[in-house]
Amino acid sequence: NSSIYSGGNGGVAEATGYGISTGGGNVTITVLQTAGNGGEGFDGASPGAGANSSLSTLVAGKNNAISGATVGVLTLNQTTVAGGAGSSGGAYGATIPGVAGNASSTLDFNLNTNPLPENLLPSTFIANSNATAGNGGGSMGSGGLAGTANAEVSVVAKTNIQVSAVANKTAPYGGGVNIEGAQGGSGGTARATAMANST
Repeated sequence: NSSIYSGGNGGVAEATGYGISTGGGNVTITVLQTAGNGGEGFDGASPGAGANSSLSTLVAGKNNAISGATVGVLTLNQTTVAGGAGSSGGAYGATIPGVAGNASSTLDFNLNTNPLPENLLPSTFIANSNATAGNGGGSMGSGGLAGTANAEVSVVAKTNIQVSAVANKTAPYGGGVNIEGAQGGSGGTARATAMANST
């Protein structure tokens, strides 16, 4: 009975980045975290789920994902990508696709209350937060829902600040389908918030 079998779930990813210049040089740190896709399910096997992907600087008030320090220009680029759902197919394909992964990227710095290492204050602080949701899975029935994406960035510091937040949802119809008359799933939702305060 092949129904006891299933595609594997996507693997969880973990990424961090840190850099410092004590000589006043510009510092650019880029962190990209991509979670694994769910495995496909064929001939009655259930497809796997895409893994969630989350990066955040909000853990006990400390940055656990990305950070840097300099009196020059400091640029932090943080991107997280969730895993896509596994699809089902084959002669006895399951009608329910896997679950798509959700993506979340949060950059939150208040240098007035939590200064950077060595108390270095960059001449310009550039922070970019990006999140991409996982694709919905296809099936012999309806396509699955795509995941959600949430990107946030907030910087408070007495210096020049540039911030951007981009949340990317997946294909408008979520999971694909592989037989005529089946319906596509809904596309994912995306939310992006950016805030800068130089006082």
